[in-house]
Amino acid sequence: ISDSLGNLLFYTDGFKVFDRNHQLMQNGKDIGLDSTCWGSSTQSALIVKQPLQDSIYYIFTTDCAENYLANGFCFSIVNMKLNNGNGKVVLKKQKLLNKVCEKLAAVRQANGSDVWILVHEWGNDKFYSYSLTSAGLIITPIISITGRIQLPTDTMHAESASRGYMKFSPQGDKIVVLSTSDTHPFVSYPEIFSFNNTTGTVLYLYKINTQDSTNY
Repeated sequence: ISDSLGNLLFYTDGFKVFDRNHQLMQNGKDIGLDSTCWGSSTQSALIVKQPLQDSIYYIFTTDCAENYLANGFCFSIVNMKLNNGNGKVVLKKQKLLNKVCEKLAAVRQANGSDVWILVHEWGNDKFYSYSLTSAGLIITPIISITGRIQLPTDTMHAESASRGYMKFSPQGDKIVVLSTSDTHPFVSYPEIFSFNNTTGTVLYLYKINTQDSTNY
């Protein structure tokens, strides 16, 4: 993530956090993604600046299929005022959900300031929307039960089917969800959802069927 002028502040692979000098940030190790994953979680980390705060950043992480998603959905907090402006992780690996898919996205709320953080729980059809405000993260999520169950019928390393991107449209009112696997025959066509950025709710719209499904 950068400042408003595009200057690098810090970056992460979901396991370690590095400052703008490419050094390990203070307390910046083991923030969520398991060390055995080598950053392989499809969307392993997302940095979001806390609304109306000039130095507080949240890092959200999802664990990888190789670790059976065991570390779940976590958040950490960086304070950029510390360590001579190079930042310090002041809170890390705070678990919000036990097992989520390798999918993580964020969008601005209707009020133009707050942010929705969206994840999908593993093994069911539940989306979880968390609200990040100027007062901090609201840990009670908005839950939407919709779309396909994220769990294949083949149970051989089933968590590999959690891979795939979740992406908001530029307007923030639509979501596309993709799932895939490289260890068993499991194909998911892209699903399109609508998103209410006032309430944080997700609603299934339709599935895209094509002959080229495996290329997704």
